[in-house]
Amino acid sequence: FDSNHIATDCPKEHSTCGMCDEQHHTVSCKVEDPNNFHCANCDVKGHASWSQDCPTFLSKWDVFKK
Repeated sequence: FDSNHIATDCPKEHSTCGMCDEQHHTVSCKVEDPNNFHCANCDVKGHASWSQDCPTFLSKWDVFKK
């Protein structure tokens, strides 16, 4: 997965929720418990795709800082 894009430029053929990684828009997601979030960037349960605790985000941030 290349997380170097925003939702409007996503190459997937369907919408992908930023909170649960299912096929719907984030705004219509019914998941409210952060423990049930599932990251579309790193495929890990427990955080949303915009989380600054995401291993993918942290890895990209480290590269950016250098």
